Amino acid sequence: MKLLVSIILGIALFLPSLSSSYAASLAGAEEFNTLFGTIEEKVKTKGPKTRETARLSREREQRQASQLPKLWDIMDRLVVGLLKDQKTAEDIQGVLSQLSGYKPPRPVSKTIIGNVVFSNGVDREYPNYWVTPVERDCGIHILGVYNDNLDPYRTLASRLNVYTRKKSGWVKADAFEGTTTLCLYILPRPDLGNALMTIEQYLYADCIEGNLKFWKLEASGKLRLLARYDKLLDCGVYQGADKLTIAYTKSPEHLSQPFLGTRVRFSIDVVVDKNKLQPRETCLNPWVEVLDDYFGYLRREDIQGARACLKDPQLLPLLRECSTITREEGDINSGEGVVEMNDGTRVEFQRDKGNKWVISEVLKQYHKTGIEGSP
Repeated sequence: MKLLVSIILGIALFLPSLSSSYAASLAGAEEFNTLFGTIEEKVKTKGPKTRETARLSREREQRQASQLPKLWDIMDRLVVGLLKDQKTAEDIQGVLSQLSGYKPPRPVSKTIIGNVVFSNGVDREYPNYWVTPVERDCGIHILGVYNDNLDPYRTLASRLNVYTRKKSGWVKADAFEGTTTLCLYILPRPDLGNALMTIEQYLYADCIEGNLKFWKLEASGKLRLLARYDKLLDCGVYQGADKLTIAYTKSPEHLSQPFLGTRVRFSIDVVVDKNKLQPRETCLNPWVEVLDDYFGYLRREDIQGARACLKDPQLLPLLRECSTITREEGDINSGEGVVEMNDGTRVEFQRDKGNKWVISEVLKQYHKTGIEGSP
């Protein structure tokens, strides 16, 4: 690849029909490939894995991550040069696909066990070097999203770049530096300007953790942070015609749950209305969330807070201990839910007139046939 770029560069220098900016871009491609090869060599590990080799590997990764911003700077100059040469986003993507470390879109393998999703990587809907116009008519903004591909399971450094067309030509207007795999979604709306959402995704053994950020893309090309949601587990994004829906889970903080146990489920609907970005968060199993809050109050010995979770304060003596949840189900629309535990406790929930979910009943030694001892 380096040889091919060198040959093309040599031809470009002797053909007057090719602009100087395009020749400079080709030189940038060669510079990118050279630096990428240097960084890639620095992280290769040999020999059996021990505590010492693990330490050395972490140090190499830190050195590698420190070099990646330089790589993205070269990418910036490459893309700006091609834009100045009046190349389209599609043309630029073709050039990026020839760079070292380029990877196409990557679906991942997922296995669901209990309430946990095990993945062999982070799902990426577009290449790890990707440019895209914001406006449909390829107007004044181009976005670039760059993820390194040096580790098969995670990204060490990433970047979102905004390129803007000024009177003097194309320039890099702003950037956001990521520390892991970065995914981008665009919500173009003329009444707001342009809204973006980024997700930084961390791959762990039992989940993928995502940090969401919503941005306003100013006409100048500057990014302004509007809202953020951190530490969302196994989030999935569903893009509709006029909104984004993000589904995710959280592990209960105060319930006695096993590794693969019950989680609290949420969704965020993101719409643009009245010139404002309005993320609306909804808990999909609020009965579990209320139970988690209730036991949190008990652990802090906040009896008043615990009673606020109960429809009748007299239920408090019946629900002092939390055991493992064996079943939870309910209906948000009807305003009813139920949680069953392995010690035979059944907890029922209702949504009250104030639209608040509360514990409405506690049944001890409950089985499918009803209360123990009943027919």
